[in-house]
Amino acid sequence: MSRTIRTLSVGIVCAGAIIGVVVDPAHAETISWRANESGIWNLAANWDTPTGFPPGANDDAKHLKMLNHIQVAGNRSCLSFEGTSGVVDRFLLIESNKTLQIGQGGLFKSTGAGMPVANFPVRMKNGVAPNKTTVDVQGPIDGIDFGPAPKQKGDHVKITCRSDLKNSSIALGDESTVWTAGTGFQDIASTNITLGDGAIINFDGRDVTGPGNHTVGWTIGDDGIVNIRYSGGGGDVSGVDMTIGTGAATASEDTRVNIRSVGFTSLPISDTWLLRGYADVAIDLHFWAAGENATIVLQDDAKMSIGGSALGGAWEVKDEAASLSVGGDFDAATLLVDGATVNGYRLGHKTGPVWDLTVQNGGKIITEDQGGLLGQLALSGTWFGHTDNSVLTYSGLGNSVHTSAVDIGGELVRGGWAADLEIGVDEQFLVATELVRVENGQTFTTPFDSENVTIVVEGTGPLKTVESIGPDYEGYNEREVLFADSPCVRRWEKLLVQSGTFAHAVDDICNTPISGHVDSLSCPAGPPPGGVPEAMYVIDLEVEGGATLMAGINVEPVADVNIYYTGAVTGEGNIVDGAGQPYVPIRLTPTLYGDFNGDGDGDEPDEPGSDTRRFNAAFCSCLEFDARYDPLVDWNCDGFIDDADRDQYNATWKDPAGLTTDPCNPGFCGT
Repeated sequence: MSRTIRTLSVGIVCAGAIIGVVVDPAHAETISWRANESGIWNLAANWDTPTGFPPGANDDAKHLKMLNHIQVAGNRSCLSFEGTSGVVDRFLLIESNKTLQIGQGGLFKSTGAGMPVANFPVRMKNGVAPNKTTVDVQGPIDGIDFGPAPKQKGDHVKITCRSDLKNSSIALGDESTVWTAGTGFQDIASTNITLGDGAIINFDGRDVTGPGNHTVGWTIGDDGIVNIRYSGGGGDVSGVDMTIGTGAATASEDTRVNIRSVGFTSLPISDTWLLRGYADVAIDLHFWAAGENATIVLQDDAKMSIGGSALGGAWEVKDEAASLSVGGDFDAATLLVDGATVNGYRLGHKTGPVWDLTVQNGGKIITEDQGGLLGQLALSGTWFGHTDNSVLTYSGLGNSVHTSAVDIGGELVRGGWAADLEIGVDEQFLVATELVRVENGQTFTTPFDSENVTIVVEGTGPLKTVESIGPDYEGYNEREVLFADSPCVRRWEKLLVQSGTFAHAVDDICNTPISGHVDSLSCPAGPPPGGVPEAMYVIDLEVEGGATLMAGINVEPVADVNIYYTGAVTGEGNIVDGAGQPYVPIRLTPTLYGDFNGDGDGDEPDEPGSDTRRFNAAFCSCLEFDARYDPLVDWNCDGFIDDADRDQYNATWKDPAGLTTDPCNPGFCGT
């Protein structure tokens, strides 16, 4: 059921004053509770008082020795209150719609043993709308546990804090409020807060921290508000485990839990945010750093928007109706998008560790342009100065990534045989996966699976450039075969150029040890590991009517790439080369490594034209006088024909007759 949210309790707190509070005669005394049984605050006989009056606005009240509780049956005030916990019956009990006010400069604290575990309890009865049962503390609160009276929920209760709040807990029911006011407030530290439905937490311009490297828990039910606003230098949040919403199916669509803040600067260590039900979180900030161990989970219908950048943390956005929006760079350590939607500007543009991205069960990631800059998704360090590659895992059906520019320079993993992923590119370029990389002299082959991944090039406007790395074996591949078991080449499920789009398949970035183009200054010229142009490989190619795809010429300054396919070419659009002439993509026959002549086996006798003879000629011991480096024989694309290639040949074709068994001599054979 939807509730009306009230941000102030009517008739209770007004401009720092308490309306209806009994004003006691002025005196400044320390007055201790002396009754040996429970009793009411306003009975002077219950107090050790030299004046004949119970504690008033200028007095320090103490409840340190007697084993019973004090009943606040009317609106009462004192300068400070000190209590000792440790027994069941020692607490303050505030009656419905009554107010206890702790004065300016005073303390509300506990001196109980075992602090802050053994805090002094304050029990509050349910208020009655439109008023609330209220505690208004103008000085610091230290070691006080606020909770409901026996057999009550603590509904419609208000705690007003005007200075520090620390080492305490607040556990109240529905329509309850934790509110800060005044200019003397400094910090909220080490305080657990649990509120029911329709509740309000308002910390305006206050820093909220957990105890050191540990965390405290905040929980608020449905139809509530959490407001932390930057004001006068405050507003940082750290060390808080926050649970927002119950996730109850009965919550109405209009129900919202809102975090409205300006100026979060950090959420550093071990923080967990669980947003459920219809939680609606808005963080308007310049930069937000989640901690190394932070976990942020959005599920059910939860929504979260971050105005600036977010760094770090393990993020999970679950369920079809859940959504996350990040206005700046989003550099999560991990991001799981499960049937939900994530909108961002630049995902993965970090200078730190790699990140893991998982899209499953119809998850959607959308990166959009901002301020004339491209929206981007990056899994590689090529755009931002580091060499570590990240991982994109997809499983289930209906997953999509829509971005202006994408760099999938890391590992692309299909999580199940039936999984699919659509990558839509509508601005400038797509860089496909770097299958083999060299770091510090070591060669690494990155596991990769692009089948079931469709690339959609779409939209009107400027030229769309598409770059898919992979060595182009033109001139070495007379039989036009594709080795399905080689890590050098992986086929995209489909390249789809939509109507109204002009797409250009290019080779202008050096990506693998043996592939590159003369137009790319980062690639060495001449013999391997440079000098082998790149190509794009797909299963199916479709160019819709009204679309144009340019490819095919590998000469300066055009640097088009050949497009190879193994399935079908469809569509009514135009496929042309850089000179504007029709270009016909090249069809390849899938086979296994070592079957260089495409006849279905690799174990022919050692005779001219056989597969074994071609391998032996290219093997790095240079058995043939005229041997040269043969990139088609280089199974793992590391720039060498060596033992790793021979082992793969043997594993596939069961030690074919005539294949060399000589030990490998490091190096390539030359040209």
